[in-house]
Amino acid sequence: MKEDTKILLKKLVTIFAIFFLLIGLALLLYPLIPMIKYELFEKNKIVIPYKTEIVEKLKNKINNDEEKKVVVEENKSIPNTNRIIIPSISVDMPIVEGDTDNALNKGVWRIPGTGTPGVSNMVMAGHRIGYAFLPEEIRNKTSFYNLDKLKVEEYIIIYWDSKEYDYVVTAEEIVEPTRIDIQNATTTPQLTLFTCDPIGTRQKRLVRYAKPI
Repeated sequence: MKEDTKILLKKLVTIFAIFFLLIGLALLLYPLIPMIKYELFEKNKIVIPYKTEIVEKLKNKINNDEEKKVVVEENKSIPNTNRIIIPSISVDMPIVEGDTDNALNKGVWRIPGTGTPGVSNMVMAGHRIGYAFLPEEIRNKTSFYNLDKLKVEEYIIIYWDSKEYDYVVTAEEIVEPTRIDIQNATTTPQLTLFTCDPIGTRQKRLVRYAKPI
Protein backbone atom coordinates (compact mmCIF):
# COMPACT_ATOMS: atom_id res chain seq x y z
CA MET A 1 0.00 0.00 0.00
CA LYS A 2 2.87 2.36 0.85
CA GLU A 3 4.43 1.60 -2.53
CA ASP A 4 1.18 2.51 -4.28
CA THR A 5 1.07 5.80 -2.36
CA LYS A 6 4.62 6.65 -3.43
CA ILE A 7 3.80 5.94 -7.06
CA LEU A 8 0.70 8.12 -6.83
CA LEU A 9 2.66 10.96 -5.24
CA LYS A 10 5.31 10.73 -7.96
CA LYS A 11 2.60 10.95 -10.61
CA LEU A 12 1.06 13.98 -8.92
CA VAL A 13 4.44 15.68 -8.65
CA THR A 14 5.06 15.02 -12.34
CA ILE A 15 1.65 16.38 -13.32
CA PHE A 16 2.15 19.56 -11.26
CA ALA A 17 5.67 20.00 -12.66
CA ILE A 18 4.36 19.76 -16.23
CA PHE A 19 1.49 22.12 -15.39
CA PHE A 20 3.77 24.81 -13.98
CA LEU A 21 6.23 24.32 -16.85
CA LEU A 22 3.43 24.98 -19.33
CA ILE A 23 2.38 28.09 -17.41
CA GLY A 24 5.98 29.32 -17.46
CA LEU A 25 6.25 28.72 -21.20
CA ALA A 26 2.96 30.56 -21.78
CA LEU A 27 4.25 33.57 -19.85
CA LEU A 28 7.48 33.55 -21.83
CA LEU A 29 5.61 33.32 -25.14
CA TYR A 30 3.04 35.98 -24.17
CA PRO A 31 4.93 38.91 -25.78
CA LEU A 32 5.64 36.87 -28.91
CA ILE A 33 2.13 35.71 -29.76
CA PRO A 34 1.15 38.75 -31.90
CA MET A 35 4.49 38.50 -33.75
CA ILE A 36 3.98 34.79 -34.40
CA LYS A 37 0.42 35.46 -35.58
CA TYR A 38 1.69 38.18 -37.93
CA GLU A 39 4.51 36.05 -39.36
CA LEU A 40 2.26 33.03 -39.93
CA PHE A 41 -0.98 34.60 -41.10
CA GLU A 42 -0.67 38.33 -41.89
CA LYS A 43 2.80 39.07 -43.25
CA ASN A 44 1.85 38.49 -46.88
CA LYS A 45 -1.50 40.26 -46.68
CA ILE A 46 -2.66 43.80 -47.17
CA VAL A 47 -6.00 43.80 -45.36
CA ILE A 48 -8.72 46.10 -46.71
CA PRO A 49 -11.70 45.68 -44.37
CA TYR A 50 -13.87 48.57 -45.62
CA LYS A 51 -14.68 50.33 -48.84
CA THR A 52 -11.86 52.76 -49.55
CA GLU A 53 -11.04 55.37 -52.16
CA ILE A 54 -7.44 54.13 -52.38
CA VAL A 55 -8.19 50.49 -53.16
CA GLU A 56 -6.45 50.80 -56.55
CA LYS A 57 -3.36 52.30 -54.91
CA LEU A 58 -3.31 49.40 -52.46
CA LYS A 59 -3.71 46.86 -55.25
CA ASN A 60 -0.94 48.50 -57.28
CA LYS A 61 1.34 48.39 -54.26
CA ILE A 62 0.63 44.69 -53.88
CA ASN A 63 1.46 44.08 -57.52
CA ASN A 64 4.77 45.91 -57.09
CA ASP A 65 5.67 44.27 -53.79
CA GLU A 66 7.06 40.77 -54.02
CA GLU A 67 6.48 40.13 -50.32
CA LYS A 68 2.79 41.10 -50.25
CA LYS A 69 0.63 39.26 -52.74
CA VAL A 70 -2.67 38.65 -50.93
CA VAL A 71 -5.55 41.06 -50.39
CA VAL A 72 -8.36 40.43 -47.93
CA GLU A 73 -11.12 42.69 -49.24
CA GLU A 74 -14.36 42.42 -47.31
CA ASN A 75 -15.52 45.74 -48.77
CA LYS A 76 -17.84 46.61 -45.89
CA SER A 77 -19.37 50.08 -45.87
CA ILE A 78 -17.44 52.93 -44.26
CA PRO A 79 -17.83 52.56 -40.48
CA ASN A 80 -19.96 55.07 -38.60
CA THR A 81 -17.41 55.20 -35.76
CA ASN A 82 -13.96 56.76 -35.89
CA ARG A 83 -11.37 54.11 -36.83
CA ILE A 84 -7.79 53.77 -37.97
CA ILE A 85 -6.89 51.18 -40.62
CA ILE A 86 -3.30 50.24 -41.45
CA PRO A 87 -3.67 47.66 -44.23
CA SER A 88 -0.06 46.44 -44.33
CA ILE A 89 0.01 45.43 -40.64
CA SER A 90 -3.67 44.41 -40.28
CA VAL A 91 -4.66 47.19 -37.88
CA ASP A 92 -8.39 47.94 -37.69
CA MET A 93 -8.99 49.76 -34.40
CA PRO A 94 -11.38 52.32 -32.92
CA ILE A 95 -10.02 55.82 -32.33
CA VAL A 96 -10.93 56.83 -28.80
CA GLU A 97 -10.98 60.13 -26.94
CA GLY A 98 -10.05 60.66 -23.31
CA ASP A 99 -8.24 62.93 -20.88
CA THR A 100 -5.81 60.24 -19.68
CA ASP A 101 -3.95 57.31 -21.18
CA ASN A 102 -6.57 54.97 -19.69
CA ALA A 103 -8.22 55.48 -23.07
CA LEU A 104 -5.49 53.25 -24.54
CA ASN A 105 -7.30 50.25 -23.09
CA LYS A 106 -10.22 50.95 -25.43
CA GLY A 107 -8.37 51.53 -28.70
CA VAL A 108 -5.98 53.93 -30.38
CA TRP A 109 -5.95 57.14 -28.35
CA ARG A 110 -6.04 60.55 -30.01
CA ILE A 111 -3.85 62.72 -27.79
CA PRO A 112 -6.00 65.54 -26.34
CA GLY A 113 -5.41 68.92 -27.92
CA THR A 114 -3.84 67.56 -31.09
CA GLY A 115 -5.32 67.90 -34.56
CA THR A 116 -8.05 66.10 -36.43
CA PRO A 117 -7.99 64.80 -40.01
CA GLY A 118 -7.13 67.66 -42.33
CA VAL A 119 -6.31 70.02 -39.45
CA SER A 120 -2.78 70.38 -38.01
CA ASN A 121 -0.98 67.40 -36.44
CA MET A 122 -3.27 64.54 -35.46
CA VAL A 123 -1.31 62.50 -32.90
CA MET A 124 -2.37 59.03 -31.82
CA ALA A 125 -0.86 56.45 -29.48
CA GLY A 126 -1.50 52.73 -29.15
CA HIS A 127 -0.47 49.91 -26.85
CA ARG A 128 2.31 47.65 -28.10
CA ILE A 129 1.66 44.32 -26.42
CA GLY A 130 -1.22 41.91 -25.82
CA TYR A 131 -3.08 38.96 -27.32
CA ALA A 132 -3.91 39.90 -30.89
CA PHE A 133 -6.35 37.07 -31.62
CA LEU A 134 -8.76 37.62 -28.70
CA PRO A 135 -11.93 39.80 -28.67
CA GLU A 136 -11.56 43.45 -29.61
CA GLU A 137 -11.61 44.82 -26.07
CA ILE A 138 -8.51 42.72 -25.34
CA ARG A 139 -6.97 43.09 -28.79
CA ASN A 140 -6.95 46.85 -28.26
CA LYS A 141 -3.90 46.28 -26.09
CA THR A 142 -2.01 45.10 -29.16
CA SER A 143 -3.05 47.88 -31.49
CA PHE A 144 0.46 48.99 -32.53
CA TYR A 145 2.43 45.80 -31.85
CA ASN A 146 3.69 45.67 -35.46
CA LEU A 147 4.10 49.41 -35.97
CA ASP A 148 7.82 48.82 -36.54
CA LYS A 149 6.87 46.93 -39.71
CA LEU A 150 4.98 49.91 -41.15
CA LYS A 151 7.28 51.34 -43.80
CA VAL A 152 7.66 54.62 -45.68
CA GLU A 153 5.26 54.87 -48.68
CA GLU A 154 2.72 52.52 -47.08
CA TYR A 155 -0.82 53.70 -46.41
CA ILE A 156 -2.97 54.60 -43.43
CA ILE A 157 -6.73 55.12 -43.63
CA ILE A 158 -8.65 57.20 -41.10
CA TYR A 159 -12.44 57.07 -40.94
CA TRP A 160 -13.59 60.15 -39.05
CA ASP A 161 -17.15 61.40 -38.77
CA SER A 162 -18.12 58.90 -41.50
CA LYS A 163 -15.59 60.37 -43.95
CA GLU A 164 -12.41 58.80 -45.28
CA TYR A 165 -8.99 60.43 -44.93
CA ASP A 166 -6.02 58.74 -46.59
CA TYR A 167 -2.37 59.13 -45.62
CA VAL A 168 0.99 57.86 -46.81
CA VAL A 169 3.87 57.25 -44.40
CA THR A 170 6.72 59.71 -44.97
CA ALA A 171 9.16 59.06 -42.12
CA GLU A 172 9.97 56.72 -39.25
CA GLU A 173 11.84 57.49 -36.06
CA ILE A 174 12.70 56.20 -32.57
CA VAL A 175 12.83 58.96 -29.96
CA GLU A 176 13.20 59.47 -26.22
CA PRO A 177 9.97 59.64 -24.17
CA THR A 178 10.85 63.27 -23.42
CA ARG A 179 10.44 64.21 -27.10
CA ILE A 180 6.99 65.72 -26.65
CA ASP A 181 7.68 67.93 -29.65
CA ILE A 182 6.34 65.13 -31.85
CA GLN A 183 2.93 66.30 -30.64
CA ASN A 184 3.45 69.90 -31.71
CA ALA A 185 0.90 71.56 -33.96
CA THR A 186 1.80 71.84 -37.65
CA THR A 187 0.80 74.38 -40.28
CA THR A 188 -0.12 71.61 -42.72
CA PRO A 189 -2.13 68.44 -42.01
CA GLN A 190 -0.07 65.58 -40.61
CA LEU A 191 -0.63 62.25 -38.88
CA THR A 192 1.73 61.07 -36.13
CA LEU A 193 1.50 57.59 -34.61
CA PHE A 194 3.60 56.35 -31.71
CA THR A 195 3.98 53.45 -29.30
CA CYS A 196 6.52 52.08 -26.81
CA ASP A 197 9.82 50.55 -27.86
CA PRO A 198 11.37 48.02 -27.44
CA ILE A 199 8.41 45.67 -26.98
CA GLY A 200 7.58 45.25 -23.31
CA THR A 201 9.38 48.42 -22.20
CA ARG A 202 8.83 52.19 -22.14
CA GLN A 203 12.44 53.14 -22.84
CA LYS A 204 11.78 54.79 -26.23
CA ARG A 205 8.98 55.87 -28.53
CA LEU A 206 8.53 54.27 -31.94
CA VAL A 207 7.10 56.95 -34.24
CA ARG A 208 5.61 57.02 -37.73
CA TYR A 209 4.77 60.25 -39.58
CA ALA A 210 2.33 60.45 -42.48
CA LYS A 211 0.89 63.11 -44.76
CA PRO A 212 -2.48 63.27 -46.54
CA ILE A 213 -2.66 61.86 -50.04
